[in-house]
Amino acid sequence: MNTVSIFNNDIGTMKATAHPPALPSRTTATSSSYCIGYISALGHLTNYWHFRRTESTLEQVYLHGMTDSEKPQSEILKLAWSWISPPELQMPDAGKSPNDSTGQYNVFTYDQTQKAYIVPRTKTGPAHISFALDAIYDDSYLKGTMWLVNPAFVVKSWNQPEAGFRFELDGKVLTDGTDYRFGFEQTAAGKDLVIWLNKTLDLNVRDEHRTEISIFPNRP
Repeated sequence: MNTVSIFNNDIGTMKATAHPPALPSRTTATSSSYCIGYISALGHLTNYWHFRRTESTLEQVYLHGMTDSEKPQSEILKLAWSWISPPELQMPDAGKSPNDSTGQYNVFTYDQTQKAYIVPRTKTGPAHISFALDAIYDDSYLKGTMWLVNPAFVVKSWNQPEAGFRFELDGKVLTDGTDYRFGFEQTAAGKDLVIWLNKTLDLNVRDEHRTEISIFPNRP
């Protein structure tokens, strides 16, 4: 059994501590095995388990913010599933992913710390890129968990901000400033193209539980 102690608070059976006020809470086992305890946060979206762990460190990731939605419970639930269990990014025509769905990359390409997909590529500079985001699960008990809420995409080493592009979702050309926004991030390797999609996609109602995305550089 675990106990949760909240800093400077007393809620039900949760005992207050002498620590100064702070957002996180400390979760520990009631036994003497404090090694399994860790810090979590109330009022935040948090991953079910540790984001990263080594022999001497434990790292968790939280997602927090504010909403003006008239139905915050419904909207936050969609966001939570989109972040905690994001659809898998699949490149076309190249083998199988670990769950036997069609896709090239056997590594997880979603970075929770950036709330973004890191798009795999083998070349630098502007180039045509197409991929799918597939919720992959068909189990009936998972219905309702397959969402994409404002996903972002990082295309490494695009390098040419002056080179425009066309952004398509399921074959439909999207409008810059309305359907999506983009910018560039300078890194040691070059300039990464970052695209933020201003859409919430319900993959639960799609037969294949997936959506197709394409980026086409403009011709000179």
